[in-house]
Amino acid sequence: INAEYMGLLKSNPHKQHISMGSCCGRDRLSELYEYDELELFKTLFDYDQLQTLFRKYNDLKTDPQSDHITFAEFSNLDNLKKNPMHEHIVSLFRFPQEQISFRDFVFALSVFSPKKKADMKLRFAFQVYDMDGDGKISREDLSNYLTQFLGSHLLAEDLDKTVTRTFDELDLDGDGLLTFEDFVKASAKSDISSKVTIRF
Repeated sequence: INAEYMGLLKSNPHKQHISMGSCCGRDRLSELYEYDELELFKTLFDYDQLQTLFRKYNDLKTDPQSDHITFAEFSNLDNLKKNPMHEHIVSLFRFPQEQISFRDFVFALSVFSPKKKADMKLRFAFQVYDMDGDGKISREDLSNYLTQFLGSHLLAEDLDKTVTRTFDELDLDGDGLLTFEDFVKASAKSDISSKVTIRF
Protein backbone atom coordinates (compact mmCIF):
# COMPACT_ATOMS: atom_id res chain seq x y z
CA ILE A 1 0.00 0.00 0.00
CA ASN A 2 2.66 2.51 1.03
CA ALA A 3 4.88 1.71 -1.96
CA GLU A 4 2.06 2.36 -4.41
CA TYR A 5 1.05 5.53 -2.60
CA MET A 6 4.62 6.87 -2.64
CA GLY A 7 4.87 6.03 -6.32
CA LEU A 8 1.88 8.25 -7.01
CA LEU A 9 3.37 11.02 -4.90
CA LYS A 10 6.65 10.87 -6.81
CA SER A 11 4.78 11.29 -10.06
CA ASN A 12 3.06 14.35 -8.50
CA PRO A 13 5.77 15.98 -6.31
CA HIS A 14 3.57 18.87 -5.10
CA LYS A 15 1.33 16.33 -3.35
CA GLN A 16 4.04 15.37 -0.86
CA HIS A 17 3.03 18.23 1.45
CA ILE A 18 -0.56 17.14 1.86
CA SER A 19 -1.83 17.35 5.42
CA MET A 20 -4.21 14.65 6.51
CA GLY A 21 -7.19 15.65 8.61
CA SER A 22 -8.75 13.75 11.45
CA CYS A 23 -11.80 11.65 10.66
CA CYS A 24 -13.36 12.19 14.06
CA GLY A 25 -16.96 13.36 14.10
CA ARG A 26 -16.93 14.68 10.52
CA ASP A 27 -18.63 13.18 7.52
CA ARG A 28 -17.63 15.28 4.51
CA LEU A 29 -14.47 14.35 2.66
CA SER A 30 -14.03 17.86 1.32
CA GLU A 31 -13.80 19.15 4.89
CA LEU A 32 -11.18 16.61 5.90
CA TYR A 33 -8.81 16.35 2.97
CA GLU A 34 -7.13 18.95 0.83
CA TYR A 35 -7.89 19.17 -2.87
CA ASP A 36 -4.70 17.40 -3.97
CA GLU A 37 -5.32 14.49 -1.63
CA LEU A 38 -8.83 14.05 -2.99
CA GLU A 39 -7.50 14.21 -6.54
CA LEU A 40 -5.09 11.42 -5.63
CA PHE A 41 -7.95 9.36 -4.20
CA LYS A 42 -9.98 10.02 -7.35
CA THR A 43 -7.35 8.28 -9.48
CA LEU A 44 -8.68 5.13 -7.78
CA PHE A 45 -12.39 5.82 -7.18
CA ASP A 46 -14.87 8.44 -8.31
CA TYR A 47 -16.14 10.89 -5.70
CA ASP A 48 -19.44 9.10 -5.06
CA GLN A 49 -17.55 5.87 -4.41
CA LEU A 50 -15.20 7.70 -2.06
CA GLN A 51 -18.18 9.02 -0.12
CA THR A 52 -19.53 5.48 0.15
CA LEU A 53 -16.14 4.18 1.30
CA PHE A 54 -15.92 6.97 3.86
CA ARG A 55 -19.30 6.01 5.32
CA LYS A 56 -18.28 2.35 5.41
CA TYR A 57 -14.97 3.28 7.06
CA ASN A 58 -16.74 5.18 9.83
CA ASP A 59 -19.38 2.47 10.25
CA LEU A 60 -16.59 -0.04 10.95
CA LYS A 61 -15.39 1.89 13.99
CA THR A 62 -16.33 0.47 17.35
CA ASP A 63 -15.26 3.83 18.78
CA PRO A 64 -17.01 6.56 16.74
CA GLN A 65 -14.53 9.17 18.03
CA SER A 66 -11.48 7.30 16.78
CA ASP A 67 -9.53 8.66 13.82
CA HIS A 68 -8.61 5.15 12.61
CA ILE A 69 -9.84 1.56 12.42
CA THR A 70 -8.09 -1.62 13.46
CA PHE A 71 -7.41 -4.65 11.28
CA ALA A 72 -10.13 -6.55 13.14
CA GLU A 73 -12.58 -3.79 12.27
CA PHE A 74 -11.39 -3.77 8.65
CA SER A 75 -12.09 -7.50 8.41
CA ASN A 76 -15.76 -6.77 9.17
CA LEU A 77 -16.25 -4.84 5.92
CA ASP A 78 -19.51 -6.18 4.54
CA ASN A 79 -18.28 -6.36 0.93
CA LEU A 80 -15.59 -8.81 2.04
CA LYS A 81 -17.43 -10.58 4.83
CA LYS A 82 -20.15 -11.97 2.56
CA ASN A 83 -17.55 -13.69 0.40
CA PRO A 84 -17.09 -17.40 1.29
CA MET A 85 -13.32 -16.80 1.02
CA HIS A 86 -13.56 -13.94 3.51
CA GLU A 87 -10.85 -14.99 5.98
CA HIS A 88 -8.34 -15.86 3.28
CA ILE A 89 -8.98 -12.66 1.30
CA VAL A 90 -8.65 -10.47 4.39
CA SER A 91 -5.35 -12.18 5.23
CA LEU A 92 -3.90 -10.93 1.91
CA PHE A 93 -4.04 -7.28 2.97
CA ARG A 94 -0.94 -5.77 4.54
CA PHE A 95 -1.01 -2.40 6.27
CA PRO A 96 1.98 -0.26 7.30
CA GLN A 97 0.73 -0.05 10.88
CA GLU A 98 -1.95 -1.48 13.16
CA GLN A 99 -3.99 1.72 13.02
CA ILE A 100 -5.55 1.94 9.56
CA SER A 101 -6.16 5.45 8.24
CA PHE A 102 -8.80 6.26 5.67
CA ARG A 103 -6.02 6.78 3.13
CA ASP A 104 -4.68 3.26 3.74
CA PHE A 105 -8.24 1.93 3.62
CA VAL A 106 -8.78 3.50 0.18
CA PHE A 107 -5.49 2.23 -1.20
CA ALA A 108 -6.09 -1.28 0.13
CA LEU A 109 -9.52 -1.50 -1.47
CA SER A 110 -8.35 0.09 -4.72
CA VAL A 111 -7.60 -3.40 -6.05
CA PHE A 112 -11.39 -3.77 -6.37
CA SER A 113 -11.83 -0.47 -8.22
CA PRO A 114 -12.92 -0.48 -11.89
CA LYS A 115 -10.04 1.95 -12.41
CA LYS A 116 -7.39 -0.50 -11.22
CA LYS A 117 -5.10 -1.93 -13.89
CA ALA A 118 -5.94 -5.47 -15.00
CA ASP A 119 -2.48 -6.82 -14.18
CA MET A 120 -2.84 -5.72 -10.54
CA LYS A 121 -6.23 -7.39 -10.32
CA LEU A 122 -4.79 -10.58 -11.80
CA ARG A 123 -1.96 -10.53 -9.27
CA PHE A 124 -4.49 -10.26 -6.44
CA ALA A 125 -6.68 -13.02 -7.93
CA PHE A 126 -3.61 -15.25 -8.18
CA GLN A 127 -2.92 -14.70 -4.48
CA VAL A 128 -6.49 -15.74 -3.69
CA TYR A 129 -5.96 -19.08 -5.46
CA ASP A 130 -2.48 -19.49 -3.97
CA MET A 131 -3.88 -20.64 -0.65
CA ASP A 132 -0.55 -21.36 1.07
CA GLY A 133 1.13 -18.20 -0.24
CA ASP A 134 4.20 -19.88 -1.71
CA GLY A 135 3.95 -18.05 -5.05
CA LYS A 136 2.53 -20.97 -7.02
CA ILE A 137 -0.84 -22.70 -7.27
CA SER A 138 -0.66 -26.40 -6.47
CA ARG A 139 -3.37 -29.03 -6.87
CA GLU A 140 -3.93 -28.79 -3.14
CA ASP A 141 -4.30 -25.00 -3.38
CA LEU A 142 -6.95 -25.28 -6.09
CA SER A 143 -8.73 -28.07 -4.24
CA ASN A 144 -8.79 -26.03 -1.02
CA TYR A 145 -9.98 -22.95 -2.89
CA LEU A 146 -12.86 -24.78 -4.58
CA THR A 147 -13.82 -26.49 -1.32
CA GLN A 148 -14.01 -23.18 0.54
CA PHE A 149 -15.68 -21.30 -2.28
CA LEU A 150 -18.29 -23.88 -3.24
CA GLY A 151 -18.57 -25.81 0.02
CA SER A 152 -21.03 -28.69 -0.04
CA HIS A 153 -22.22 -27.74 -3.53
CA LEU A 154 -19.30 -29.62 -5.06
CA LEU A 155 -19.04 -33.40 -4.71
CA ALA A 156 -15.61 -34.89 -3.97
CA GLU A 157 -15.61 -36.72 -7.31
CA ASP A 158 -16.44 -33.54 -9.21
CA LEU A 159 -13.78 -31.67 -7.24
CA ASP A 160 -11.09 -34.15 -8.29
CA LYS A 161 -12.21 -34.02 -11.90
CA THR A 162 -12.18 -30.22 -11.94
CA VAL A 163 -8.68 -30.03 -10.44
CA THR A 164 -7.34 -32.69 -12.81
CA ARG A 165 -8.90 -31.06 -15.87
CA THR A 166 -7.54 -27.65 -14.89
CA PHE A 167 -3.99 -28.90 -14.48
CA ASP A 168 -4.16 -30.99 -17.65
CA GLU A 169 -5.00 -27.81 -19.55
CA LEU A 170 -2.69 -25.34 -17.83
CA ASP A 171 0.25 -27.21 -16.33
CA LEU A 172 2.21 -27.49 -19.57
CA ASP A 173 5.50 -28.59 -17.97
CA GLY A 174 3.73 -31.19 -15.83
CA ASP A 175 5.34 -30.17 -12.53
CA GLY A 176 2.01 -30.01 -10.70
CA LEU A 177 2.31 -26.27 -10.14
CA LEU A 178 0.84 -23.21 -11.86
CA THR A 179 2.91 -20.04 -11.99
CA PHE A 180 1.57 -16.52 -12.27
CA GLU A 181 2.43 -16.63 -15.98
CA ASP A 182 0.30 -19.79 -16.36
CA PHE A 183 -2.49 -18.01 -14.52
CA VAL A 184 -2.30 -14.97 -16.81
CA LYS A 185 -2.51 -17.18 -19.91
CA ALA A 186 -5.52 -18.98 -18.48
CA SER A 187 -7.21 -15.70 -17.58
CA ALA A 188 -7.11 -14.61 -21.22
CA LYS A 189 -10.01 -17.01 -21.80
CA SER A 190 -12.13 -15.43 -19.06
CA ASP A 191 -12.72 -12.01 -17.55
CA ILE A 192 -11.14 -12.64 -14.15
CA SER A 193 -10.38 -8.97 -13.53
CA SER A 194 -14.12 -8.16 -13.54
CA LYS A 195 -14.54 -10.66 -10.70
CA VAL A 196 -12.02 -8.64 -8.69
CA THR A 197 -14.20 -5.55 -8.98
CA ILE A 198 -16.62 -4.29 -6.35
CA ARG A 199 -19.09 -1.51 -7.12
CA PHE A 200 -18.93 0.47 -3.90
